[in-house]
Amino acid sequence: RKCARKYGLCNPTLLSSWLSKYGEKTLSLPLEEEYDDMARRSKEEYRDENASLRKRVRELEKALAYSRL
Repeated sequence: RKCARKYGLCNPTLLSSWLSKYGEKTLSLPLEEEYDDMARRSKEEYRDENASLRKRVRELEKALAYSRL
């Protein structure tokens, strides 16, 4: 219940159900080094990555539309 309150879950049993469903799976948080690498990136690098991701999304949307035909 403390955890549910801490993270603003409206229903404490929700956390219990998540734990029973996904509790066996382990998750890992990124290392601090990864955060540091992100902080050192320039705006241009972010713009380039953003543009390539947008292009990839468009390609995937076209592939999905084609697969629905």
